[in-house]
Amino acid sequence: MNEPLPIPLPTSVLDEYQLFTSGAGYINFSDRSRIEITGSDRSNFLHSFCTNDINALTPGTGCEAFLCNPKGKIVGHVAVFCHSDRLVLDAAANQAAALIEHLSRYIIMEDVHLADCSATQSRVFICGAQAHAVLKRVIGHDLPQTAWSHCESRTPAFPAVCYSVPFLRQPGFLLATATEHFESLLSCLRDHGLVKGQQATWEVLRIESGWPEYGTDISQDNLPQELGRDVTAINFNKGCYLGQETVARVDAVGHVNRRLVQIDCKSPSPVAAQAILTHDERAVGVVTSTGYSPKQQGAIALGYLQQTLAKPGQSLTVESRTVVIMNVLNS
Repeated sequence: MNEPLPIPLPTSVLDEYQLFTSGAGYINFSDRSRIEITGSDRSNFLHSFCTNDINALTPGTGCEAFLCNPKGKIVGHVAVFCHSDRLVLDAAANQAAALIEHLSRYIIMEDVHLADCSATQSRVFICGAQAHAVLKRVIGHDLPQTAWSHCESRTPAFPAVCYSVPFLRQPGFLLATATEHFESLLSCLRDHGLVKGQQATWEVLRIESGWPEYGTDISQDNLPQELGRDVTAINFNKGCYLGQETVARVDAVGHVNRRLVQIDCKSPSPVAAQAILTHDERAVGVVTSTGYSPKQQGAIALGYLQQTLAKPGQSLTVESRTVVIMNVLNS
């Protein structure tokens, strides 16, 4: 009888994965970037520099968007949340300075102020099948239901905002509070039975869900449509914005030259990030994120693949082994 192959994940990550899928837990997301935009021209300004319809947002709503350079390449992948007095941008870690520098060069006479609040606003990501029920008890009222919507917390111990964030294929919420209240927030979560998870567990969950991370799966080499997030992050009717000409031209052509895909590695052992995907001994793509999937009981990966080969079931070669495309990612 063949011995089962070892699972390349620590037991603690496997335990957290089970908790986060069947129950609920939290992960410290305070390292993510948070930018606040204020001033009377804030909505019109941001509307002119991202792919989604910012002017359509009302307080309590939000959206996903890409920020592009003049050539239509991605400089940021953000969630935009509309408050009555500001817009809040949530992005991957270590992106705030670059995004503020990018946007600041276009402020001329507009009443717009950009502030990096990453260090002053602490955040936790709460997810799992029971996340809604548990978090409802924590904040004292029902939760925002629509993707990217948000509401103020009524918790007397600390002021907070609860954001509905569809990062994963299961309910997920971002809870934000001032850094001085963060320990009170964490204590409250623990009192309600929530267990802290590791960043390694987040990586497993996001790769399984096909959620791309800027700096890992997205860079300034990418066009927005390569991510397959057209439905949720791109408004094709909003008019002019920086990079819009390229985005519109790709839409008119009907496809990009490569697509982000999810890959079944057909082994418990992950492939290496940046490994080259080949077909008929020809380079056709590259791996961007990689890890073990308890759901698939094997290693999976995210990567970019030549558009003509980007279809479920397509066999490829990477690191001298055969892998298979699971999904062409779409929002």
